[in-house]
Amino acid sequence: DRRYHDIDAFPDATDSNDQLPGPEPYPEVDLLTSPFSQEYNVAAADVTAVTDGPEPPSRIQATNDGATTWLPNDGSEQNTQSVTADFAAAETYGSAVQARVSIAGTGSRTTDTPTEGFTPQTITDFDLAIDTNALRVIDDQTYTGSPFSILTDIAEDSGLVIASDARENQLALEAFAPGDVVVDPDWIVEDANPADTTEGYYNSITVFGPEGDNGERLSATATSQAEVDAIGEVEGEAEFRPDATTEAELVSIARTLLAEGIAKDTVTGTVEIAPQLVQPGYAYRVDEFEQFDERESPAYILQRGSFNWETMSLDFEGRSLVDAIRSIETEVSTVKRAL
Repeated sequence: DRRYHDIDAFPDATDSNDQLPGPEPYPEVDLLTSPFSQEYNVAAADVTAVTDGPEPPSRIQATNDGATTWLPNDGSEQNTQSVTADFAAAETYGSAVQARVSIAGTGSRTTDTPTEGFTPQTITDFDLAIDTNALRVIDDQTYTGSPFSILTDIAEDSGLVIASDARENQLALEAFAPGDVVVDPDWIVEDANPADTTEGYYNSITVFGPEGDNGERLSATATSQAEVDAIGEVEGEAEFRPDATTEAELVSIARTLLAEGIAKDTVTGTVEIAPQLVQPGYAYRVDEFEQFDERESPAYILQRGSFNWETMSLDFEGRSLVDAIRSIETEVSTVKRAL
């Protein structure tokens, strides 16, 4: 069968036992899993495949970018039962993961033809585990507007913030997860009001979209199971977003709101400083807050700033949203108004 064998290269002479090594009845084939999709970027995948015989699969790999890149590809994928595909190190991105396992005939003998690969190989156990991060993968979505507004919309859908620095010779933009970039400030503190409170905390919230002509309304519920297991479920006030018309928009809003609710379980507060340029979105070291905070080297995320006479008031949140986002699960459903 020319699909699997180079027939022209078959040996035309027998070995010392009057046998031929081929053709092998079970040529190598690739077994591909169906793509497993979820919302956020797959950073790594662990794949294990166990066979029914003494020999492992001839190759195991995984992909997160639509089969463009298969990892690992350094030789560790060959003749093994398990591999780790480190997509983050390879800088490949995608929210759908797929695995492939290569198997072939096994066995070796001297008294019959073919002498190699005459026993079929079967996968008896298969396991695929993935690690995700807080990076949302946006695909097949159209944005319109000015370049800055498009960047802002993309960042918002991704759970990121965009900070602009106009002090350089040109406007520089930086996108990052809230709290990921920590700054040691050089401000002059006039007054500080730290607060160690859980006021406004919640670990579950539902966001409703607009109601359709048929009376149905799409909704997305975001829950942090880790937080629920720790202290019990605390529901936040439902949010109505008539401008969110797609499932992806509702999920993004729900996750962001839930992260904000979870972030309220640590030290927050206000600092009055002498007026100066302070960029929102960054996390700052606030010495006046640390005496109330049990964390090591805590940083506080600047939410907003305002001027009050000769001072500037800065409002902070005490927990990085990216940490909260990692533990969030979302569920999308459709509700219909009772008539």
